[in-house]
Amino acid sequence: GINMEAENNLRLKFGIISNYIDQLESMPSITIVNGPYGDFVNNTTDKFMYFSWYPISMHDMIINKNIPDEWVSICRGDIKDDLFKYQIEKQLQKFQQLFEKQFQFQSPKLIAGVIVANGTEDINYSNSGLHQRSADPIAYEGNYYTVSTGKFTSAPYNTLLLEQKNML
Repeated sequence: GINMEAENNLRLKFGIISNYIDQLESMPSITIVNGPYGDFVNNTTDKFMYFSWYPISMHDMIINKNIPDEWVSICRGDIKDDLFKYQIEKQLQKFQQLFEKQFQFQSPKLIAGVIVANGTEDINYSNSGLHQRSADPIAYEGNYYTVSTGKFTSAPYNTLLLEQKNML
């Protein structure tokens, strides 16, 4: 009985995994969620680093379609050389600028995944629908409750709303 219809927005996004980079040892893991955004993970335990800057790493977007076979191949690691080179070079330039340090990725691996969301345009358009992730995050019918995960950054807010409705 819960209407969950929405525009099915699928985006193909890349990340880079690098062997540990000594010049970045003191950099903390960060997630930037305001404006153009990205992630950096400094995994000191397993000695690797992860980089992804959305304006560069977001490769393609489709609305209300099935995941293309090409995306499936890319997610399995079949990435054309020119795409690999572009992602490595452009993301390296951006992270060098952000960190104000000259460094190189160490044996970089390019990985891909699909972002699933609701919306008709990309995140840089305020009316895309992607900015509505926390609107009415709680739906219920009888004794069935569901909380939209929206985005990880919405989870604390959505949990608070659920508590305020005395549903927890």
